[in-house]
This record gives sequence, structure tokens and C-alpha cells, in this order.
Amino acid sequence: MKNLSKDEILLLIVGTIYTLASGMATVFMNVYLYSFTESLIGMTTFTIFRIAMFPIMFTLNGKLFKKAKLGYPLAAGLIMMTCSYILLLSMQNSFAENPMLIYLIAVIFGAGEGSYWFTLNSLNQLATTKKSRGIFVSIQGIVNGLANIIAPVTASILISHSITDTEGYLTIFKVVIILYIVIALISLKIQTKATPMPFTLMDKLLCKVDKQWTYVSFCTLFNGLRDSVPLTLAGLLIYRATSGSGSLYSQLLSMFAVLSIFSYMICGKIITRKNRMIYYSLGGIFLCSSTMILALVPNIYGALYYGMVNAFAYPFFGTPYTIICMNALQDYQQDTNLVGFVVAREYLTSIGRIVGMCTVFLFARFFDQDTAVACTTVLVSLCPIIQIVVANIYHKKRDKAKIQAQ
Repeated sequence: MKNLSKDEILLLIVGTIYTLASGMATVFMNVYLYSFTESLIGMTTFTIFRIAMFPIMFTLNGKLFKKAKLGYPLAAGLIMMTCSYILLLSMQNSFAENPMLIYLIAVIFGAGEGSYWFTLNSLNQLATTKKSRGIFVSIQGIVNGLANIIAPVTASILISHSITDTEGYLTIFKVVIILYIVIALISLKIQTKATPMPFTLMDKLLCKVDKQWTYVSFCTLFNGLRDSVPLTLAGLLIYRATSGSGSLYSQLLSMFAVLSIFSYMICGKIITRKNRMIYYSLGGIFLCSSTMILALVPNIYGALYYGMVNAFAYPFFGTPYTIICMNALQDYQQDTNLVGFVVAREYLTSIGRIVGMCTVFLFARFFDQDTAVACTTVLVSLCPIIQIVVANIYHKKRDKAKIQAQ
């Protein structure tokens, strides 16, 4: 921690509290709203509306906050998310009569999330350096893992002390509102500013920058595709595997979070620049198997395999992926406004996520809902394999070119 700047420490605090709050609320929001729609496809539509707001808010914030402290859009995003939960609490009796109101919540919540992640991604890039980035990402993974343990435990306690699970979910949302307000106040202390230079977007979306950016863009798009299952389907599939028990669901999430922390601690000790690609590849293979099993074994055993393997394998996949992308973006920092690259990456991530989720609708034209979800999950499971194959080819070619140039 002593090697980190004040803004990096504030960023870790903000991210940890946010992870705690979102860990308590986001999944339970899906579960709570699922009780009204009773449809995995309906909840997929909810998530599409939510994710579609991300690129819109990234572009808007990139234009509005060129010269401002990045704590401002961060606070604005948290306020919007707070408003979405207040609406959720005040409109709960209206959802049964008009389920379309759920999509209004999705738009407001997605706008807030988009503002939050625009700022966090920008700060992760601008407030850190190549020297501090490794330790920053490692600590970030550990403290987020701790928050992911505390979140479901706290949620489980709140649910168990409520008359019904639904009342427990509503209590969770009230606690989250308080936490978001606290984070918003802390975020205003962050001093890092956005780069005041103008930025372009289309050259980055069309991959006209250079080979390195084309590689990063490809990996970002496929990582978004991979992310579509954890975002929408995985949590609800695990919830269904517990027979709708909010308490058991919380306990499983806690166990998975413990494994995740353990894995991040191992990653921080053993992953180096020389062996990064080996662990990246192993992590991708196990991530692929975890979602495959969840789709093909839709019971508590499949849920346990998915949760345990995903929790342990993701840090080995996600840590190298994050560092590779962040280091690549820093190469452009001297000559251009990085916001353009950050916004372009969010567009690509969102496109990947939405395409992955829309695949459910494609399969639903030919199969029943559960089969459509299983087919989508199996297909999207292949994305980490594609990522690591492309990554290994690219890095071998780049390393060979460097040796020949010497």
C-alpha cells in the first residue's frame, strides 16, 4: 500500500465499497425482478436494456468531463443508481400490474453503472502507472474478494431475519442506498483529472490504429461475449439450482468469494511477466469448462462446479488480461487522449455482451427456454479458448519480431 498514491488508495476504497454494495444488490435485484417476470429471457432483456446504456454514458461522460476531476462523473453515476433503487422500492406494487416498468429501472440503473464504470476504467488507467499496476490489480482483486465474501453473508443475515425473502431483498436495497451515498461522498475527494485533449472514436472501433489495438479490440469483444453469461444467466441458474432459497444462494456466493480471494493471493505471488501467458491459458480453459458444466448439469452439483472452478480460475485469466490491456493502452497515453480508447473498449465490451445475450433469443425461436439458455451458455463458453489462442499467437509473433529487430 505504501507504494500507491492517494488517488490509487481512494480508488481501492471506492471500488471495495461498491463491490460490497453491488454484491449485495445486483444479483438480488435480478432475483427479485425474476419473481415478477418468471422468465430467464425476460431477465436477459432487462440486462440488455441495462448494458445498452453503457456505451451511451461512456460517450456522454467523455464529452462532458474533458477537464473535470473524474470524481464528479463517478458521484453522478452513484446518484443515478441510488435513484433506481429508490424507484424499485417505491414502485414494487406496480411491477405485477405493469412488468414493463422493470425496463425503466434497467435504463436508469444502466445509466448510473455506465457513468461509474466510465470513471473507474479511466481512473484505473490514468491514476496508476506501469510500476504500480501489478500490485494495484492484485490488491484490488483481494479486497474485492473480501467484499464479495461480506456481501452475501450480510445479505443472508438480512434475509434470514425477514419474514419473507422478498422483504429481505427490500431491506438489502435500503442498505445499498446508504452505501452508494457514502461512496459518492468519498469519490469527490479523488483529484485525478481527465485529459483535456479531444478524442476520436471511429478509428478505434474500426481498428485503424495499429496491430496492437486490433489485438486488444478482438480480445475485448470476445471477453464481452464471455461476460454475457455471468452477467445474466449464471446467477439465476445457480439460484434455480438452490430451489429458490435466498439463504442457501447467499452461502454459496460466500464460499465462491473465499475461493476467489485465495486464488487472487496465489496469482499475486506466482504470476510474472515471463509466465503470464501460461496462467492466462490455464485460466481460460477452466473458465470454459465451468460454464459448460453449469449449462449441461443444471442442478446443485453443476452450480457447485461452476462456482468453485470459476472463482478459482478467473483470477488466473482476468489478471493477465487486465494487465495486458492496461499496459497496451498506456503506450498511447503520450500522444492521444486515452478516453477515446476507454470509450471504444466499452463499446466493444457492450457489443459482445449484448450479442451474447441476444443469442438466447435466436435459440428460443427453435427450442424451449431452458434449452435456449443451455445452448447459449455452451456457445459463449468457447470465448476464453478463442481469446487465449489469439493471445498466444499474437505474443509469439510480437516477441519474435522484437528478437529479430535487436
